[in-house]
Amino acid sequence: MRALRERHRFVRGMVAWVGFRQTGLSYEPAPRHAGSSKFPFRALVSFAVDGILAFSVFPLRWSLAVGSGVASLALLYGLITVIMGLLNLSGARSWLPPGWATVVASLMFLGGVQLMAIGVLSEYVGRAFEQAKGRPEFIVREASVPERTCR
Repeated sequence: MRALRERHRFVRGMVAWVGFRQTGLSYEPAPRHAGSSKFPFRALVSFAVDGILAFSVFPLRWSLAVGSGVASLALLYGLITVIMGLLNLSGARSWLPPGWATVVASLMFLGGVQLMAIGVLSEYVGRAFEQAKGRPEFIVREASVPERTCR
């Protein structure tokens, strides 16, 4: 634990990450003497966010996944619109102004591409974040040191 040089320490996560053996204990908590907890909900949410961000780059990858989904939906929407136009099936959409489908598909696609670009950048940020934490690459559970003989 002393080898972890992190400034914002999330100790609960660090203990699990290092690999200490853990055992659950069942107990009945005694009633509080001083009333209810003074730890507000906002602080609990902040604590949870700290735990997620300290040990995961998953939130950074959301933009890549969402961007891919939005761009795919835009391509699908554009393809369906072109097929409906070629087959003259646009009667159900006659109340929309001309060019609506093109504008919507284009904006959705460009928005998805932007989110994907942000996702790629966030991958680099996540890797730099992991390096900056300076965590050891390996954790040795037990090391045997050979005995030295005195001469």
